[in-house]
Amino acid sequence: MTSCDRSNLALLSAAAAFFCAPSVFAQNPSLPFKPGLWEVQVSLNKATPTTTRACYPAGTTLDLYLTVTNRGIGGTVCTVTNKKQLGRGISFDNACTSGTLASQGHIDFQLPDDQNLTGATHIVVTGTAQDKPVNRTLDKDFTAKFVNADCGTVKPLDITPAKPK
Repeated sequence: MTSCDRSNLALLSAAAAFFCAPSVFAQNPSLPFKPGLWEVQVSLNKATPTTTRACYPAGTTLDLYLTVTNRGIGGTVCTVTNKKQLGRGISFDNACTSGTLASQGHIDFQLPDDQNLTGATHIVVTGTAQDKPVNRTLDKDFTAKFVNADCGTVKPLDITPAKPK
């Protein structure tokens, strides 16, 4: 993969995250995460999963997690359809636009218990970015599991409410 391909992939990954706007998440179930250190594996378009660690403070819930991980994405307009809350999870379709990019996708999150999270997204992004045409499908699968109550040196997720602009 060339440097340019990696740059485009990073841009498209950011665009995919961008199209899960915070207004969508206000409707999500308030399912709690166990506070502490979690190991997260993410695979984009069936590539080898990357593993990171995250620290979730006390009070982190699925809806709060989805809201704060999508902060700072202004100017996005999304429409949510086919929203279904099933037990300890949620799935929905969304269509979003902002500037020169648009997306349509399906998102599925499951929190079977307070120590495990799984999910998948299928998003098609179209438009232009950096004056280049974009027409990509992004399939992301992820799992996360609780590791330890002590986060060690991993900085906790900031779950404070966003400041009004």
